[in-house]
Amino acid sequence: MNAVVIYDSRYGNTEMIARVIGMVLGATVCHVDLVQPNDLSGSDLLVLGSPTHGGFHSEKIEALLKDTDTLDGCKTMVFDTRTKRTLFGYAAPKMAKKLSRKGAVLVVPPEGFYVMGVEGPLNEGEMERAEIWARQSVSMNGDHAVQIKDLLEWKSP
Repeated sequence: MNAVVIYDSRYGNTEMIARVIGMVLGATVCHVDLVQPNDLSGSDLLVLGSPTHGGFHSEKIEALLKDTDTLDGCKTMVFDTRTKRTLFGYAAPKMAKKLSRKGAVLVVPPEGFYVMGVEGPLNEGEMERAEIWARQSVSMNGDHAVQIKDLLEWKSP
């Protein structure tokens, strides 16, 4: 399976979650600055992650989505990092809606991973929860071509 995880991260929290998901999926993990809109349609599974700021995803993720023409039938997953309190919602559901409008198919509901404050760090257990979310998404979609990595030895940076 050709899977890619694209993320933006202001303080490193979203990047850590993206890397865990990428390891589980055996995916290429790229910062949004290294991706062009036409790169999105070439993957079997596209995972998009962003921090939530003011209830929305990052401007860089927004620009990438805006400049992408179509993602007809592309399987996608979306996640965000967030604090527990919000007035304006979270990034992941908004990214999911934009991807759906481009023709992408969400394979699991949007997910959020919690940080202790605007700059983080991630709440305890969130990296493990990201691993479980990625593993469940693979098993729920019956894609046996995905190589699941053993993360028992892996430690967060």
